[in-house]
Amino acid sequence: MRSITGKAATVSAVLAVLMCSSNVSAQQSSSCTIWVQSGASIQEAIDRAPEGTVIRLGAGVWKENVKIEKSLTFRGMGSGQTIIRGSKTGYPVIWLANSVDSEQASETGIILSDLMIITDEVEVLTDELETPPSILVKIDGVTITGAYGQCAEAPNKLCSCGILIQDAARVEISNSAISANKGSGLWLMDSAEGKINYCTVSQNGWKGVGIWLQDLAQVSVTNSKISENGGGIYLRGSAQATITGSTVFWNDNHCILAQFSANVEIASSAIFGNGGEGISLWDSAQGTITRCVVSRNRNSICLKNSAQANITGCIISSGDKQVGVLLKDSSHADVVACAVSNNWIGIEVLGSAQAQIAGCTVSQNGGGIVVAESSQASINDCAISENEIGLAFGGAAQATVIGNAITNNKRYGVVITQQ
Repeated sequence: MRSITGKAATVSAVLAVLMCSSNVSAQQSSSCTIWVQSGASIQEAIDRAPEGTVIRLGAGVWKENVKIEKSLTFRGMGSGQTIIRGSKTGYPVIWLANSVDSEQASETGIILSDLMIITDEVEVLTDELETPPSILVKIDGVTITGAYGQCAEAPNKLCSCGILIQDAARVEISNSAISANKGSGLWLMDSAEGKINYCTVSQNGWKGVGIWLQDLAQVSVTNSKISENGGGIYLRGSAQATITGSTVFWNDNHCILAQFSANVEIASSAIFGNGGEGISLWDSAQGTITRCVVSRNRNSICLKNSAQANITGCIISSGDKQVGVLLKDSSHADVVACAVSNNWIGIEVLGSAQAQIAGCTVSQNGGGIVVAESSQASINDCAISENEIGLAFGGAAQATVIGNAITNNKRYGVVITQQ
């Protein structure tokens, strides 16, 4: 296999790959590999590579911004050895877009425009209408860093993030680092999809976050570290995220924030030491939080507006002057089999929020469980002990309390204040 050491060598090496894939049809993937050494252009290799090519990157630093519009695999020597550093002010280091031209459309699918369907006279078989397939880009063993400056093309969402994924593009990133970018580490929009495995996303800009999702974008984050960013993982629109076996910590603002109708599932993860709230669900966002440790944040879990959450088997501890689980407005949460301790207030239910609390241990808080204003709560089979006050009810709140052990609270077991 030839090494690519300069522009001329790049051209000849890629042409050799094209020759080896000359019998591959338009709808098949190439099985070719291109080696790109430091000093050669990654973008030139991308432009000349057939669909499905594996691009092997040696050790070294590349100073360039690349755009990818085809399915490719990038394999580096390791996140500390293979480094792609942005060189253009205000642009993403790597930009994935699923653009399709008319020639591609004729080969891979059908695009219809300006079509009028009259249902009384024309029958359309929708299962015969195909859209072009989305690209899939795989990145392994690479550091993506150094995006800088203000947005070069803000209306087109071209800003100084580590990786921008648009349209219906898909990306799988493993054993890599996305760090020290002025904007977000990863930005997924439209109907883009991402899989992040064994990665570190850190030290991305104060106004950016580690991973930003919007529109219909989806991401799964597994066995990864998201730390020291402006914020951890933010979702807007109808975006979806699944976070498993990961740590999200030491971010300046909120750790995980879901807004509008976003949905987030968090399992077996640690969320701690963030400057903002640990997990925030706003608007009509929904969350499922299972077997997580959420600690030392400014309020560990907070729901407001009409957000909803299922919180099961978690350890929740925020520290002095903070709340473990805070429900506001008309939000709703089921809190089951959790250990809630060392908070100013363990669980606080306000506004017209509703809580189902069952099988929890609530201990060593200032207030164990507080239900106030016009909220409602069902508290069943919990151990409530060693708090300053075990249970407190106020305002027009309503509660059902069944089968609990309320013992050894320092001042009062139960306090009821009328409106």
